[in-house]
Amino acid sequence: MTPASHIHEWQNKIVGICEIKLRRKLSNKELNFIRCTDDTIVLEMLEDAVGDLSDIELKPYLNSEIHLDFGA
Repeated sequence: MTPASHIHEWQNKIVGICEIKLRRKLSNKELNFIRCTDDTIVLEMLEDAVGDLSDIELKPYLNSEIHLDFGA
């Protein structure tokens, strides 16, 4: 089991990647999209996705209705 502090740091890293690409702070909806899961496999997938997407592709991705917490 991954400690909660590590999960929080990982989520913050993903938020940072997004904010750099979008050149702005994320909206609450976008933050919730990232913070809705504590599953390490999902976070790894999310980090890879936001790293690969362009800024134009990233905004709709973060605002999508995809549910990332597969364990729920």
